[in-house]
Amino acid sequence: MQEIKVNSKFGIGDSVVTIKSRSVEYMCPNCKGRGTVKRREHSRYCPHCYGSGNLYSCEKLWEIDAKPMEITNIKISISSDGNQNITYGSKTAKGNKKKRVESHCFTTIEEAQAYCDSLNVEIRAKIEKEIQVMQAKYDAMHGD
Repeated sequence: MQEIKVNSKFGIGDSVVTIKSRSVEYMCPNCKGRGTVKRREHSRYCPHCYGSGNLYSCEKLWEIDAKPMEITNIKISISSDGNQNITYGSKTAKGNKKKRVESHCFTTIEEAQAYCDSLNVEIRAKIEKEIQVMQAKYDAMHGD
């Protein structure tokens, strides 16, 4: 039998700061955030945002998860080429399961925030471009 050595950053019972992705919403350029549009003198739900006044970007930003996670289980997978993947899990107070890959777990809030900031630089540029394209599309449709 072959001995397998695994080096994990954290262990059972450790409390870690984790990150998660979230959707980014922005004002609907079609209805200007009102949720309704005028058609033939009648107000109707905006067909683009379905009355919410907001649209969501295809991209997601990273942020710190509000509650630290106490690790209750560790899943380790090792591929034939020796690559390790470690996933930490816990149960919330409500009994829900929470899982995070090792690269999304940190000792401090500052470490987690620095990692989020580095991931979000490129994503923010993509979101801004997406919003500009959507605005230009609606401006062209409505002759603004």
